[in-house]
Amino acid sequence: MTNLLRVLQLSGLLVLGSSVAGSTAYAQRTPEISGSIGVSLSAASLGHSTAPAGFSGGASFQLAAQLRTMFPLTPHLGLTAGQHITGLSPMLQYRSQYGRQGTGVGAMGLLHTSLGLQYLDIFSIGPRWNIDAGLTVGYAYQLRRSLATYNWFFTAGGNTNTWPEPDQPLVLLNTHFPRRMTPLAGASLQVHYTFPGRQFLLFSLDYQRGLLPLVEVSTQRLEYLDNTGTIQQGNITLRHRGSYVTAQLGYGLRLGPRAIGKQKYRQWHTPRYSHSLPSTEDAAE
Repeated sequence: MTNLLRVLQLSGLLVLGSSVAGSTAYAQRTPEISGSIGVSLSAASLGHSTAPAGFSGGASFQLAAQLRTMFPLTPHLGLTAGQHITGLSPMLQYRSQYGRQGTGVGAMGLLHTSLGLQYLDIFSIGPRWNIDAGLTVGYAYQLRRSLATYNWFFTAGGNTNTWPEPDQPLVLLNTHFPRRMTPLAGASLQVHYTFPGRQFLLFSLDYQRGLLPLVEVSTQRLEYLDNTGTIQQGNITLRHRGSYVTAQLGYGLRLGPRAIGKQKYRQWHTPRYSHSLPSTEDAAE
């Protein structure tokens, strides 16, 4: 019975040691640098409106890219720094019986610098796949050359006349750029696939929320026909704060003296039982 208890104690120590080793190996991360490219989507928000139904804010896809570094602070928390660039093309749309028409309102490029905290390995699938999530704050700079205010006609419903038609309002818009820079706050999710050694593939989803408006659009003139055919006056305001969402695919490299892929397969030994038992022949001698 005593020998059986000793065997059970030894087995328990080995199992416990294996579980601790596995969790420690997976938690170890070294500094990382990655670059990625993908698409972004950015929509303007429709503010106060006394226009007929059919007007709404819209968006179109643009190219986006980013360079990101991560420095682990603890086994489960890292500090991130990123440089992002994306095209933004907020739109004003009008849906009528003739279809949907849309026009860009202040298309621009946005250069965005961010700092954040990243929670590491919130979910892992085997030794290759892991998921990180993080929060960021940053500042964005509008790359548009000219920020001059200008007026322009929007051919809502295909109207090219200087008076409104049924389901074709007459819209004269004014575009104003109140500032060139805005702070942003955002969240990110990264899926890593690690190759043996230092390299990994990265798929990332990012959402950035602008805090100050970069573009404001209002109506200088909006006329439309009501149900009785009478001309009515309306008003639209549209704002864009530089908010955007991106989906990107990238490639990264883990820095430091050790490669993550090798750490995950590292053999672990208990302090007392790390030496192998002597063979039968050695014991006989």
